[in-house]
Amino acid sequence: MEERGSDPHLHERSHQPKAMVLYAPGRTSSYPEDPPSSGLRFHYLGGGDEVGNVGIVLEDANGTRILLDYGLAPTSPPRYPSEAPPVHDAVITHSHIDHLGMAPWLCAHHRTRLHGTSITAQLSEMMWHDCYKVSSIEKYPLAWDKRDIDTALYAMETSRLDNDLASRRTYSGCGNASH
Repeated sequence: MEERGSDPHLHERSHQPKAMVLYAPGRTSSYPEDPPSSGLRFHYLGGGDEVGNVGIVLEDANGTRILLDYGLAPTSPPRYPSEAPPVHDAVITHSHIDHLGMAPWLCAHHRTRLHGTSITAQLSEMMWHDCYKVSSIEKYPLAWDKRDIDTALYAMETSRLDNDLASRRTYSGCGNASH
């Protein structure tokens, strides 16, 4: 894969597949191409009827999309959610691998900005490195590689629990959760 530029989050990438990519953009996404005619669409990429693979796209009639989590199920071999459509922003609710395990792929392929608390950002780095290490030991492929961790870390924007996160025209807030 060829990369150009100095900002890892804004790299231009050729679309030659990496050896370990399990799906490529535009091939396996279950996401509809057109925005909803009105209201808000909730589309589960995974996790809707199972534990793990969490990923929920919210899109309004203007085509504004935000992704809530993007994880993988830590089974052997792991289970992956459906491919995410291009999204500018994703909110990572907390640092469990089933909620953030696919975020490095998301950032590397769609240049997505990640939003979460500072503790989520710190734990995410450890979780991604651990996930990569386990995948190497267990010899199962990941849809992302170790370089994508740096891209995801650069893409992470942190917020305090009492602050709202603004994303273009979409707003969300952070608060304590007990999951």
